[in-house]
Amino acid sequence: MKVELVATAAHRYHCIIEVFDGESVRVCANAAELEQVVSNLLLNAMQAMPEGGTVRVTTGTVMLRVADGTERPFASLAVADAGTGIAEA
Repeated sequence: MKVELVATAAHRYHCIIEVFDGESVRVCANAAELEQVVSNLLLNAMQAMPEGGTVRVTTGTVMLRVADGTERPFASLAVADAGTGIAEA
C-alpha cells in the first residue's frame, strides 16, 4: 500500500489508523488493484470523519458456505470508522 499517501491523509484528517492482523492469509490477486482498493477504503473512511477519529483495519479469514453447502475459509478485510455513514436517500 502507498503508506506515504495514507499517512499524509491520516495527518490531514486528524485520524489514527489501527491495524489488527488476524492469521496470515495468502490470496491470488492483482497487487496494484488490491492496493488501490484498500487505499480507497481508508481514504473514504477518513473523509467520513470530519472531526477526525480512528480507522480500524482488520484482516484474517472467515468461514463461508459455498454453493454446494460446504463451508470453506475466505480471506477477509474489514475497514471500520465512526463516520456519519451514507444518507438513506
